[in-house]
Amino acid sequence: MRKNNTTSFGRTIDFMRKISDYRSRYQPLELQLQKNGGLQKQIYCDEGNGITSAKTQNISIKGIGSLRGAINQNTERNETMNQSQVMKIDHEGLISEIIFLQNQKRRNEEINKLDESQKNEIEEFCKENSIKVMICITMYSEPLSELQKSLQGIQESLLEFYENDILPHQIVVVVIYDGIENIRNQADENDNNQEGDIIPYFCQYLDKQNNIEGKQTLEDQYLRYKFKKELIQKYSLEQRKLFQEKSDLLKLAYQDKYLRNQIKKKQKQENDLQTILETMEEQYKKAKEYIELRQNNALVYQTVQKIKVPNKDEEQMPIFHVFKFANGTKLSSHLWFFKGFCHEFQPEYCVLMDCGARPQKASVYNLIKELINNDQVGGACGKMTIELSKTGNQKDDYMDMLTELLSVNIFNIERCQKCEYDIGNLLDKQFESALNFIQVLPGAYSAYRYKAFSTKYQKDNQAQIGDSQLQMNNEISQNENILDFYLKSKLDPNYEHGTLEEANMFLAEDRVLCLYLFCNGYYLKYVRDALVEVDPPQTMIQLLLQRRRWINGSFFALNYVIKKFAQLLPNSGHSRIDKSLFIICLVFGRISQVMQYSILSLQMVWLYMILNTLTETLDKVIASAIKQAVMGSYGFLIFCLIYLSLNYNASSVNMISKKDEKEEERHKINQYFFSKFYGISTILGLLSIFNAAITIYLFIVELIINQSPFNFIQIPQDLPSYVYFIVLVSIIITILPFFLQICIDRKLVIQIAINSIHYIYYMPTYSHLFITYSFCRIDDLTWGTKGLTQELENKDQNNRESNKKYQKSKFLIKWILWNVGVVLIFYLLFSFKIQNIIIIIVLALGVTFCILQLAKFIGYFKFWLNQIKSKYQSNFQVHNSDQQQFGRRSTKRERSIKQKEKLRALYQPFSQDEGQSQMHQ
Repeated sequence: MRKNNTTSFGRTIDFMRKISDYRSRYQPLELQLQKNGGLQKQIYCDEGNGITSAKTQNISIKGIGSLRGAINQNTERNETMNQSQVMKIDHEGLISEIIFLQNQKRRNEEINKLDESQKNEIEEFCKENSIKVMICITMYSEPLSELQKSLQGIQESLLEFYENDILPHQIVVVVIYDGIENIRNQADENDNNQEGDIIPYFCQYLDKQNNIEGKQTLEDQYLRYKFKKELIQKYSLEQRKLFQEKSDLLKLAYQDKYLRNQIKKKQKQENDLQTILETMEEQYKKAKEYIELRQNNALVYQTVQKIKVPNKDEEQMPIFHVFKFANGTKLSSHLWFFKGFCHEFQPEYCVLMDCGARPQKASVYNLIKELINNDQVGGACGKMTIELSKTGNQKDDYMDMLTELLSVNIFNIERCQKCEYDIGNLLDKQFESALNFIQVLPGAYSAYRYKAFSTKYQKDNQAQIGDSQLQMNNEISQNENILDFYLKSKLDPNYEHGTLEEANMFLAEDRVLCLYLFCNGYYLKYVRDALVEVDPPQTMIQLLLQRRRWINGSFFALNYVIKKFAQLLPNSGHSRIDKSLFIICLVFGRISQVMQYSILSLQMVWLYMILNTLTETLDKVIASAIKQAVMGSYGFLIFCLIYLSLNYNASSVNMISKKDEKEEERHKINQYFFSKFYGISTILGLLSIFNAAITIYLFIVELIINQSPFNFIQIPQDLPSYVYFIVLVSIIITILPFFLQICIDRKLVIQIAINSIHYIYYMPTYSHLFITYSFCRIDDLTWGTKGLTQELENKDQNNRESNKKYQKSKFLIKWILWNVGVVLIFYLLFSFKIQNIIIIIVLALGVTFCILQLAKFIGYFKFWLNQIKSKYQSNFQVHNSDQQQFGRRSTKRERSIKQKEKLRALYQPFSQDEGQSQMHQ
């Protein structure tokens, strides 16, 4: 410990204010992601003749240990340091300081010349201030306000972190922008920026306050990269050929000011055709080289967010803004987070978030708390709900009058999604958590134990498996890192998926990630108190494109999980009970998958049974005509959906070079297809409400008026009474969790009840349009949201296209034949006039549904028992801990002051007025 800390600290700060070079702490860096993990600084050298060479070097931490040792000396000695000694401080800013804290091997190389007392103090400091939590926020083109929401949500958990000995500077936020040219910068015709643009914020606050100028600025890098992309298109071989065929070449060349200036620099004739073409080719090659050199690079802004804590001191939370030059989808952003920043910083816990997701108070802490309290929990997700927009439904240009009336003025697509999310949280997520396995930890908001990706859980394994088996498990864990499998499609730029099934599987790679985490010995949990609000798609078409990726990804990922679990589960180290619960979870997943695969035929059968019940008292000819007309119309709508889904192709306009013509043609295509999607969805929605109303009416009439569900006791041969008894039991089991939930969260149940009518209206859209469109588009491997509707360029496109078409045709034929077969089987059963055939079918379906709902209710009940038990144990441990530590542990305020003092000595030698509070206003 230093002597006279309070006195010398202020004088040291004054001294450090004189070090102008220390502002490099906040200077941007261009970093390159390494294939084997880690980040390196990218350096460019102009070697003349327009040739640029690039090389990388390790992020330097040189000087940090020596600086720390110098500050530890008395102030008088500090003030005698000359400027040449000061300039020896050589590192890459905030990122270097964190690496110095986290990487003991590199730190030892830096401090090996210090005496033992200084080394011990540095080690103590690094241990107390090590990074605990890293949070990844993935962005594409969202406005600044969306980022503000997410950062504000993180900040609302900092008090809980602080009260549990995790200070703000031990939490690192990494905001990753997917493609520097895609960031929001929507200037008008007068180059006036719009509200929410990203670049003006960096210009007005970060660049200005930290003296960031010239080529280092985001604005310069954004404009330069975008300009180079335009040059590649403008001076491509095809464009040069077209240019050469023009009649008035000299006039066109003169109008190209950039090309004219480049010719002037070469001191050649501006009117020489050969010179013009050579210059165009030269600029094309330079622009292409510029883009290719940055395919795996990112511009990184280093900042801190000042945080007020209860002791009235200011703490700092590091925030890195990472602008990837190339666009590569959200999985590529996760690659940068895990293999880049996490590899360098080695945190204990990681959180993944989408930009715009707003965690509620203490939400992020509650996620991490689940991992802290149970070492065997490898991943957790929170309670995700919809943030309803204040403007209500958005009118879409593709809507017809009836659709606009129903979908804008009566029913709400956002409320439908909110009902879907709330029911999923109440039943599915709590049930899966009770089985210790969540089938999908959503990338929009989830947390992971970082070591779970590479280290098998071994706390109780020694007692369960032999030494040889344990050694084999460790070898498997070391050789097959989970992250490498999760990110393998991005780790290798030339990686190509062998089949469409594999390619679609990686659209929902988080489901596969969950399998590997569980088979690595860890549990996956749902945390009800970790509430987060996300922005929903606001139109049916946006939702359609999102669900296409979700449905196809989860469908094929589940197939992979079911194929692989038998190979992976025996070596997981889980108990027999855990393995059995996991298999039960997969059984439920398979049942849901079969229902999804057969939904069109099952809906058709259900509609026929409703019609048969309604027309049984009518004349046979009239009844037959009604059934044929309705069923024929229904079948025609299904055929239309399949036809439209197969023929819709937004990427067909990519061959058009002119942007205006491309957008016009895209609008025409969308107008034709989307308007029909809306029309069919509206008709099916009305049919769904009719079906639901008739079904409820028939059950009420039979249960209350015509029948008694307990008749089978008195009259065992009364088959309908069995049906109504099973239906009654199923209804009770289904609604019982909602009644129990009233005691816990009455508001949630009321919201579900209110929003259920919207969900019923859009249910056929989910079951018909979304399923049909998804299965007909399994060759569409694009992200589907945020404008990502174009596939990345691939080699040997023609060969792979033919293979994809074959695999797609095979899948579609199987799917269509399966549904046709189900319809034919039921048609034959009905045509044979088997007595009580409808009752038998309803009874079979009712028993199946009753068993499933009973299992979910048991899971729901077990989840809440675990919640109560965990809360009781937590309170008991806190009470005992307080009693044991009383009289020997310093107060939180004293510990915070001590850590703050050490933090300032290394982290903030002078006050940085960043004006970053604007980010959270």
